Amino acid sequence: MFTSCTKSGKKRFYYHVRIIKKPEINEKELARIETIYHEHKRRYGYWRIYLTLKNMGGNTQ
Repeated sequence: MFTSCTKSGKKRFYYHVRIIKKPEINEKELARIETIYHEHKRRYGYWRIYLTLKNMGGNTQ
């Protein structure tokens, strides 16, 4: 069995299986965040990125 070889629990194994199968929900938002981050030469932190998205009218929940 896989869990006995890796010495991890069954619960942890199925957690990772579930995470891997989960589709990326916010691909468009992540792409916008990466674009903002790289446009400003990686100087923006999370707060500035949040404010930039908010000013652009993005979804900032």
